[in-house]
Amino acid sequence: YIRTFPVWSRIQKEPANGLVHAYDRVTAYGDAQFMTELGTVTDDTSTYERATTPISVIATRRGITLKSQFAVQAGGMGFNPEQLELQGGLRAIAHKMQKTIFQGNATTTGGAGAATENGAYDANSFDGLRKLLNTVRAEDVDPTAVTPEDMRAAINTAAITTMQNAGNIGVAFLSPEVKGQFDLQQDANVRYMNSFTDVAPGVLTNAVNTVFGPTPLFVVPGDAIGSYSYGGDTVSDIYLMDESVWSIPYLGSDGPTVLDIPVGISGQLTRLFIIFGMWGHALKATQFCNKVRVVQP
Repeated sequence: YIRTFPVWSRIQKEPANGLVHAYDRVTAYGDAQFMTELGTVTDDTSTYERATTPISVIATRRGITLKSQFAVQAGGMGFNPEQLELQGGLRAIAHKMQKTIFQGNATTTGGAGAATENGAYDANSFDGLRKLLNTVRAEDVDPTAVTPEDMRAAINTAAITTMQNAGNIGVAFLSPEVKGQFDLQQDANVRYMNSFTDVAPGVLTNAVNTVFGPTPLFVVPGDAIGSYSYGGDTVSDIYLMDESVWSIPYLGSDGPTVLDIPVGISGQLTRLFIIFGMWGHALKATQFCNKVRVVQP
């Protein structure tokens, strides 16, 4: 599961506090004052807004007929049809969760859709990073212009904004297409092979230099990040994340659970499995994170 969905291993998990996970999102951390030796301490406090995320249920049922299972065994074929279906189910859940974490939309119906910044509306899911990080701090860059704009500079500008708000960027998530754009733009400046950074078990990537130092460029496979229409252009986001304020609240287990359904319970001779998870998505300080909209060719 981690190999198929390496982003999952980077996001911290926490037990949910109900059917809907409620948490405080920090909007400002307050101030402190210098004082005389016997002065009275000035009261202050951080500023919060109440935020919630639904604990969504995601599941798939997979199985094979007993006839197929016995036929494979009798024929001496070197594969396990049950395991193939289980692997397919885990990949399906990984794909859906990964895509929803980046572009989910469970709260906005107007102006919604897969090709919008809100994302496609699904009342049973949760809001993703595309929507949550749609703020005035987001940066725009057009590497396809007649005079191409520098993607590295745009990433660094977005990172500086988070540093000025006390964030600490640890990783940048981007699509394979945007990573290709970045590499092509930097080819003229590369004189040696970049060193690689281990971002998850068995997952290596190179890094971009930002105000936070070398920041791993974590390529998210498939269509998880995707693209959308913005200002008349097709864009795809680079997400700069402070992972200390990013979590997956869960009920039950923090990983996928597999239920083995007894043969014949449905009245049919089938071997069935239900794979499911109960997870939400919490971003506890949006000002600690940022995104860059990259115009696509």
